[in-house]
Amino acid sequence: MKFKIFHKIIVSFLSLILLFTGAISYVIYNTKTTFEEVERNTELVHGIYELTIVLHQLSNVTKDYTLNREKGTAEGLRSMWVNYFYKMNSALEYLKDNGSYPEAVGLIEENILIVNNNVDMVVDINALLSVTSDEGKKEELIKERENALGELNVLQKKISGIVENVNAEAEEEYHLSMRRNQDIITAAYYIFMFVIILSFILAVLISYSISIPIHKLYKGTEAIEKGNLDFKVGTDAGDEIGQLSRSFDKMVSAFKKSLQKIESQNRTLDEEVKIRTKELDEKNKELERTLEDFYTIRLGMQRDLEKGTVSEENKKIRERLDKLKR
Repeated sequence: MKFKIFHKIIVSFLSLILLFTGAISYVIYNTKTTFEEVERNTELVHGIYELTIVLHQLSNVTKDYTLNREKGTAEGLRSMWVNYFYKMNSALEYLKDNGSYPEAVGLIEENILIVNNNVDMVVDINALLSVTSDEGKKEELIKERENALGELNVLQKKISGIVENVNAEAEEEYHLSMRRNQDIITAAYYIFMFVIILSFILAVLISYSISIPIHKLYKGTEAIEKGNLDFKVGTDAGDEIGQLSRSFDKMVSAFKKSLQKIESQNRTLDEEVKIRTKELDEKNKELERTLEDFYTIRLGMQRDLEKGTVSEENKKIRERLDKLKR
């Protein structure tokens, strides 16, 4: 016998487990990926922020040297630039390792090399100014230095603009990652609600598929108890309850046939009893009439006996009649 209800419950339960496991796996995978993106973008924004600070500090140093170039030394500018150059390279290395914005990183590196050449040019011009006595040559060198410093400021602004654009894109990606994370959390909430609702629906369907046939079977027993043997509770269900209901209908049908057979036999027996009773009544009446006739004969014979006209045989007949009368 196949336990189809048990199989139905097991299949529904396993389906829910698979659905729930799939939903959990989806949420965990996407949440992990999104959190990794958020962490990467957070570190990226931090690296770009560090690069922005370095550029700002370098710009201040260049401005300070430009304003006080007669008092300052080009070597001081170079030592500061070397310090900030290493910091910028460190930030750029992180961007390279992260694989983010390769085009922007290439432009920044290209412009940093130009800035480095300009700083070297300013240092060299200052060295020449310290040893040159020709005024015309000095004016030429000073003009070249001014051009180099001007180009240095332009390059720094250009690099700052690239970094700001990258920073804006990184922040946008960060906010997109946060929104994706929120969307995943929302999707997880709806998935869990769907699983809960589906579980409730399956539980109700399974409950109804079991309780309704049982209730119908209970109603059938009540109807049969009241004498309605034509009540049917059988269903087309292929599970155990369907088999039970159909077996119940077969049992009631067999009981009904047996009852009808017994009733038929009772009616036949009643008719036979009536016929036999009628025959016995007729025989009793006939016997009573015979007895009365015999009694009349006995009285006549008694009178004959008293007169002495009856033989011994007649005496025997009278004795037998007396016994019969009694």
